[in-house]
Amino acid sequence: MQEKLYIAYGSNLNRRQMQHRCRTARVVGTAEVQDHELLFRGGSHAVATIEPAAGKSVPVLLWSIRPGDEKALDLYEGWPRFYEKRDIDIQLGSQTVSAMAYVMTEGHAAGTPSQSYLATIAEGYQSAGFNLDVLQTALRRSVEVQWEEAMDYVDWLCDGLDASDELEEEMEELEDIYEEEQPDPADYFFRQEWGC
Repeated sequence: MQEKLYIAYGSNLNRRQMQHRCRTARVVGTAEVQDHELLFRGGSHAVATIEPAAGKSVPVLLWSIRPGDEKALDLYEGWPRFYEKRDIDIQLGSQTVSAMAYVMTEGHAAGTPSQSYLATIAEGYQSAGFNLDVLQTALRRSVEVQWEEAMDYVDWLCDGLDASDELEEEMEELEDIYEEEQPDPADYFFRQEWGC
């Protein structure tokens, strides 16, 4: 039976979840996807994806999967509409191998994941021996991107409406307030769930 390598960086790092979903999958090892960052997209139901980012890396778990496992993953990941499949070259030990990853399709807004989804990923991080700081950074970065996308949308609306100087001043005040008083969801989650 033909097997392929699959890159897990989100909830499929969680071994219990993968055992339930993909019964013949087996862990091959850990690695990093270079020049990418972990983000959460999908608006109010945000989930993990990886995106190009020079100089950054994402820790991953490599699984060997069979066709039945891949079919189960296709359903779970919403392939081909929500996620697409990409082959990525990755360093496994001393050799470079090609492995398949599900990467979110274009057009999904940044967002924050649910606490239960984040806890599933955090459990996977811990069992793989990955540093939870990567998750904290991803959560913070996703909130920043979410704000940037919202401001881009407001700018687009204001340009279309030929907004008044007063409205533009109010928007600048909002940006200042956000930057000064922004709550840190990563700190909140990791203090509540993991005591760090």
